[in-house]
Amino acid sequence: MIETYAFSAAFTVQILGMSLLFPPWLIRYCLLWPAAYPESFEKMYPGIERSVAFERYSVSMRRFAAVYLGANTLIAVLGVLLLAWLFRQMQVPDWDEASVIFRTLGYFMLQASPLLVLAVYSIWYMRKHNLSLPEPKRKASLQRRGLFDFVSPSVVAISVLAYFLFVAFVIYLWQDRLSGIDVLVWIGIVTLVYALDVFTLYKKLYGRKNRLEPQEGRADRMAMGIRLTVYINITVVSFLFIMLVVTQQELKKWAPFALSAFFVILTLLISRALAAPRKPEAGGIGSSSEVPS
Repeated sequence: MIETYAFSAAFTVQILGMSLLFPPWLIRYCLLWPAAYPESFEKMYPGIERSVAFERYSVSMRRFAAVYLGANTLIAVLGVLLLAWLFRQMQVPDWDEASVIFRTLGYFMLQASPLLVLAVYSIWYMRKHNLSLPEPKRKASLQRRGLFDFVSPSVVAISVLAYFLFVAFVIYLWQDRLSGIDVLVWIGIVTLVYALDVFTLYKKLYGRKNRLEPQEGRADRMAMGIRLTVYINITVVSFLFIMLVVTQQELKKWAPFALSAFFVILTLLISRALAAPRKPEAGGIGSSSEVPS
C-alpha cells in the first residue's frame, strides 16, 4: 500500500505544480518581458508609439491569461477526479500498474497541451516578425560560444558517462531478463534522447540568431538554456534507469510513482528557466564587445 500513497502524493504535486502553480509563473514572465527588454518589444510593434503598443500587448495578455488559467484550472479539476479514481483502483492488491502508468502519461500530455499550443503560436509569431525585420548588419561577436563556457566539464562528463552506463546495464540485463527487441528499444530510446539534446545544444550555440532577441543578456539566456538542456538530459536518463530497474524487479508497483515524480522534477527544471526576466547589469556575462566584420 505504501507505493499507492507515494504515487498519490506525487500525482497531487504534479497537479498542483503543472496546472495551478506553473501557469501564473509563466504569465508573470510574459508580463515582465516588455519592461525587461524594451528594444525587442519595440521591434515587435514598428511604427507604433510604445504606450499604444504596450496597451495592445496588455490587452492580448489579459485575454491569454484568462483562457490559459481557465484551461489549466479545468485540467486540474480533471486531475483530482482522475486521482480519486486511480486511488480507488489501486486499493486492490493485484492492481494493474501498466494501466496507471498509461493514464498518468495521458494526463501529463493533457497538462502539457496548453503550453505546447502556446509554444507553437509563439514560434509562428516570432518567425513572422523576424521575417518582417530587415536583415541586421553582420558582426563578429566576441561572446563565448563553447559548451564548456556555459556548463561545467564535470557535468558534461556525468551526462556522457550516464549514457554508457545505461547501455552497459541494458546489455547486462540482456543475458537473462531482456529480449533482443527490448535491448534495441531501450538503447534506441536513450540514443534518441541524446541525439535530440545534441541537436538542441548545437542550435543554441551556433544556430541563427533571433532578430527580436536583445543582444544584452543574450549570453545569460543562452547559458540558462544550455544548462537546462544538459540537466534535463541527466534527469531523463536517470528516470529511464529507474524505470528499467523497477520493471525488471519486484518493484513494478513503484513505476507509477517514479513516472509522476519525473514529471514533477521536469516541471521544476522548466520553471527554473522561466525566472522573471531582468535587465542584466553592465559588465555581466551578457555584455560583449562587437566589431564589424
